Amino acid sequence: EDGFFLVVAANPASQVIEVQLNSNPFNRLMFQIGIDSIYNVSGAQTGALDPMNGMFWTWNSGYIMAKLEGSSSLSRGLNNTFTYHIGGFRAGEKTQREIVLPLPNQPQWALEKTSVTEMVIDVNLDKWFRSATDLPISSIPENMSPGPIAVRYADNYANLFTINTVVRR
Repeated sequence: EDGFFLVVAANPASQVIEVQLNSNPFNRLMFQIGIDSIYNVSGAQTGALDPMNGMFWTWNSGYIMAKLEGSSSLSRGLNNTFTYHIGGFRAGEKTQREIVLPLPNQPQWALEKTSVTEMVIDVNLDKWFRSATDLPISSIPENMSPGPIAVRYADNYANLFTINTVVRR
């Protein structure tokens, strides 16, 4: 009902999202990464938007739209770590992105109330660093503030996803 989901790579259960849809034909999947400005200025929320989930900047009164942390031999960060907490919702800093994925090898798909349609979506994390803009770990091992660099990462993460398969069960 609320339409917000938090997907965490370390939590496989969070990677399965079930939604009820009308029985209308469709030819693409659309979703957003991030939270619109209304929710960003409304303070802490509940559910997927609960600050306990680690996606709310208390210092900046807003949400982190996407987070990526880890280590790489290419990073100049402390102990070769990298940290990206990408957020921003004000004019010129917006990092919320709408993702539109066409169905693979299918001009249109019809949903039926008596069946379940499963979509497997692949995520290519390399595109976080190389897609719309080249943002190598070696040059930028961290970004945790709104601004032009965060916007460039958002432009990149908008290209992470592809629908791998669509199966009716």
